[in-house]
Amino acid sequence: MQTIHVLHAGSVTKPINATIARFKRDDISIHATHSGSVDCVRRLIAGEPCDLIVLADAELIGTMLMPTHADGFYVFAGNSIAIMATSDEATINAGNWIETLLHPLATFGHYDPFFDPGGYRAVMACMLADHVEPGLSKKLLEHPGRMVVVPGSIPVPQFIFTYLSSAQKSGKPFVILPEEMSLSNDEMNSLYREAVIDLGESKIYGSPISLALTIPFTARNKELAQKFARKFIQSDFASEGFSLKNKVVGINPLDMV
Repeated sequence: MQTIHVLHAGSVTKPINATIARFKRDDISIHATHSGSVDCVRRLIAGEPCDLIVLADAELIGTMLMPTHADGFYVFAGNSIAIMATSDEATINAGNWIETLLHPLATFGHYDPFFDPGGYRAVMACMLADHVEPGLSKKLLEHPGRMVVVPGSIPVPQFIFTYLSSAQKSGKPFVILPEEMSLSNDEMNSLYREAVIDLGESKIYGSPISLALTIPFTARNKELAQKFARKFIQSDFASEGFSLKNKVVGINPLDMV
């Protein structure tokens, strides 16, 4: 039996699982592992078996995997940064989100920026906040109620920086950040690049959110991985709250040899 090893971001778990169901064959085993995208990249570099890697940030492939581990990637979707309430009773909207977060007793969180693009993009959004209101970046980043959250974190913050796709599915009140902060507008790339996060192995510059995949040089089942990836990109990403993109950087990993 042949095995396809897939490392993927948690944000695409549903379409990955749906693709596994569509791709299912008796002679093929699909081993899919989800984690934060930064962790996925580190696992691949450390030698974990990987035929296909699907990440929530295309920049990670360009900065951490190319040219040593891959020679190109395919961008298939985009997203936006939003702020979501963790309680059904909370009120947050385009008119009050700044004063809501800056309230002295407010608590808001984001994921670990050294593990997950959702975490460092939240920090980047705060770093870009001065473009919305002068001085807002410092107020957000130094707010005593700001915290890094992990699954099961206690206490639970009142609000959390997350992806629009996640906020829409949550059923909780949420607000999309202004485009200067949301990392969603392809025409604002030069502005977004003002925000920089040092992950240790590499510096990541702010950019419009782009989800991407590639097939690493170490893939043991490249042809099967390509077939799986081709089915995956046929997923209904719009229904999952993603914007649609179609872009190749470097060598297209989906081109059959």
